[in-house]
Amino acid sequence: MIRELVDLYVNSGFVKVELRTGDTITSTIPAVAHELLREGSSLCDDFRIGPEKLVEYIWLERRQPDLRPVPRDLYIKARLSMYENVLKGDDRTVRNIQTNLRELVQQRLRKILTAIAMNPDIVITREFLEKLTYEEEVLVRQIACLVKDWLTYVLGLTK
Repeated sequence: MIRELVDLYVNSGFVKVELRTGDTITSTIPAVAHELLREGSSLCDDFRIGPEKLVEYIWLERRQPDLRPVPRDLYIKARLSMYENVLKGDDRTVRNIQTNLRELVQQRLRKILTAIAMNPDIVITREFLEKLTYEEEVLVRQIACLVKDWLTYVLGLTK
């Protein structure tokens, strides 16, 4: 979290983005990038992801019962690519990215929830965490605590 940057402003020519307490990399980078895109900049290829690449991730995810590793910033790149295509007026590409991203997220979420249900302590294993995006890691840490507490309650165990 970017706690010490409460009132810091990022100025890049004509772009001004205010960072607040609690901002994270998943909220800060897209905010800055959205402003740059809105002002006419474009994404570099490293930050661009098209529907074809998402189809590849979907195909790989379907082939294996366990969660597959993906780039930590995959969802950030997908959101930025959608936004860039919205600005270009390319509705078809936006819809394709949205559809493919939704399918990938649903497949991954199913696997994540199954893994946590089977072993809530999986969130402390580096092997599991390295397969997650930034957003998935936040979700996993929160859900795992809830599941662990719930199992303790239902099974009548003491902490």
